[in-house]
Amino acid sequence: MGQLNKIILPEAIAVMVYHGIGLKQSYYTDIDDRINLRAVESLDRMNELKGHGHKNLVLTGFTKLDRLHHFANESINLIKNDLELNLNKKTILYAPSFYPTSIEKISPYLSDLSQDHNFIIKLHAFSWEQKKYHYQNILFIELSKVCKNIHLLPNEVFDIIPYYMISDILITDISSTMFEYLPLDRPIIQAECFSLKLKHRIFNQRFWRKMDIIRQENIDFTYKIFIQII
Repeated sequence: MGQLNKIILPEAIAVMVYHGIGLKQSYYTDIDDRINLRAVESLDRMNELKGHGHKNLVLTGFTKLDRLHHFANESINLIKNDLELNLNKKTILYAPSFYPTSIEKISPYLSDLSQDHNFIIKLHAFSWEQKKYHYQNILFIELSKVCKNIHLLPNEVFDIIPYYMISDILITDISSTMFEYLPLDRPIIQAECFSLKLKHRIFNQRFWRKMDIIRQENIDFTYKIFIQII
């Protein structure tokens, strides 16, 4: 952040609702003094934040997910029709992070998987907006051209909630989507096969310092896969 004073009026109350609840340490450090109240999704996280010295906390639950319980069937059917999904096939939602990411190691398998499934791909905004990650959207644009059952959502589609609703299974890596999908009680596959930058392959500890290791190790609700490409 750091720019909030430029966009928030001095007399305004600034409330922070975090965009995701993933596995990076930035959850505990990406804080601006201009924030008056910070919405926290769980008592566990609230206690952790208090342990880091934060005091302006309000336990709200993860308000982003309220709409999971108020989504009309008509809206779901419209989205299925817009994507031209094959209603005789199950639908897989692939929602990877931009970094570290499973994209390079998962993408070679998507063509085969899409033969028997609808495949919806929802990329992180940085996969479109940051030049160093543009290769990610280019890869899937090309793949969606040759695989009729692969549907890449454009960057303009920022709301992932409807696509949780129409999917039968989620594939992700370290994205916060795994926590958001959990209330639907549907299978979640966590791809623990990251492609790391050279500096993080050489200095591995630099990478792991950025991650919430304890929370990652305590995940017990996903099916974990590891793909090693030699």
